[in-house]
Amino acid sequence: MDTGIVQLWEVQTGKEIRLFEEDARFISEVAFSPDKHTIASGSAEGPIVLWDAETGKAIRSLLDGTEVVTTVAFSPDGRWIATNGAGGTVMIWDVQTVKPITTITGHTNIVISVAISPDGRLVASGSYDGSVLLWDMHAGKQTWRFDANMGHVLTVAFSSDGRRVVAGGGRLLPVGALEDPFEFGMRKLESRSVR
Repeated sequence: MDTGIVQLWEVQTGKEIRLFEEDARFISEVAFSPDKHTIASGSAEGPIVLWDAETGKAIRSLLDGTEVVTTVAFSPDGRWIATNGAGGTVMIWDVQTVKPITTITGHTNIVISVAISPDGRLVASGSYDGSVLLWDMHAGKQTWRFDANMGHVLTVAFSSDGRRVVAGGGRLLPVGALEDPFEFGMRKLESRSVR
């Protein structure tokens, strides 16, 4: 069985604090909760696992049927998590109940990145469809759509005051790789390491 790994280090000493193992092909995304007590991980098989950062034990698992979790973001108060969902959707989860509270639709291709504004009101999502969408996080309503001139949007972030959103990306993947972008990325990394 494949094992996905999450590793935690102490910055000042460089010492490994903990190793988390999950029954997954690989871990594709990690995020710390604002209070530093919880780590969220997303994997190639779709579950989002919440880990106790002190003990290394899995606390909860959020399942939504997504084949690849590409992005995980905590709200500033730590009560909600935003992730990509199946079919170009964005999911907003309640951390305590581990239930989805909102499913946001609007993208026409897989969502690669999400970010939550510093005030916790807005979610930005970037997708292979070349757009950045801004949403009211709790109502699930789209407030803005930005068509990026970069092909695939791979990352989004808010400024610290929440007044601006930035995106990055490019035309990176051939059409045939869109079904499984992580496999394509892994093949590219392996071919580079062989040289």
